[in-house]
Amino acid sequence: MVAASASGDTTAPASGAADVGAGGAQSQPWNEHLQGWSGAGADELRSADQALAQARRDREDIDQQFTRGIEEARGAARASQERLRAVLAEVEAAQLQLGPSLDTQAGRQQYAELLESKLAEVQTILADAQESHGRGVTALMSAAARYGTTAL
Repeated sequence: MVAASASGDTTAPASGAADVGAGGAQSQPWNEHLQGWSGAGADELRSADQALAQARRDREDIDQQFTRGIEEARGAARASQERLRAVLAEVEAAQLQLGPSLDTQAGRQQYAELLESKLAEVQTILADAQESHGRGVTALMSAAARYGTTAL
């Protein structure tokens, strides 16, 4: 449905689906259409339009917060995986380097000590990953809760 102005020109859809720009201002046709209106009804319409524009800006902010949270979680997971792969590569390299000496008591002892140190490193990596995951979950839950409180 298209509304007609006093001069008979058609303007923005009367459904209220005005295009709101990045700054939150009403689209030009909608703004021009409202300029000809006065009274309590026009004031209520302007107020409702401003509330909708604010709700849109709030939701965009929440969307950005959600996106940042997901990107940070993805980055932290990727970093943890890379660190774990590096530890695995070090263990495999040490195994190759020790080679035949692993058949001796001293070689097995040296390899066991290396594995113990790498186990401690893996535990640290996993603890860091869990902490990062917890922060990510908290941030995402906070953003999700804001969706419910953003009034239309």
